[in-house]
Amino acid sequence: MTAYADADFAGSWNFKNSDEASSVLSRSGYLIMFSNCPILWVSKMQSDIALSTTEAEYICLSQCIRDLIPIRTIIKELAPILNMDISDSLIRSTVFEDNKGAIELAKEPKYRPRTKHIGLKWHHFREHVKKGTVKIL
Repeated sequence: MTAYADADFAGSWNFKNSDEASSVLSRSGYLIMFSNCPILWVSKMQSDIALSTTEAEYICLSQCIRDLIPIRTIIKELAPILNMDISDSLIRSTVFEDNKGAIELAKEPKYRPRTKHIGLKWHHFREHVKKGTVKIL
């Protein structure tokens, strides 16, 4: 399984609507593929206001993996019923992210001065990265 995640940091903001709180929300977009076939694609506004591009990308990455993990579990449970031979490489997933700061936050679970405010609700997937079941490139 592979996934591609990307975010648009405060993409709706402009001078005309700068008074509206929703104008500073970032947009998450991600695609989850199984055997080179898209099975889930999402484009939605983020619920929290991101303070940086790294934070917007990290929130998007977290949302993507939040959908990826249950899909992996379902496929793993259905494999014997459907006579699918799933190898270890199929169980492992690769998520592609284009922001080095978000990748660093996902791989190295330590707090930094500029990102210590990011809520724990976005860090849920770090255990999967640590175990190696989800690889972030």
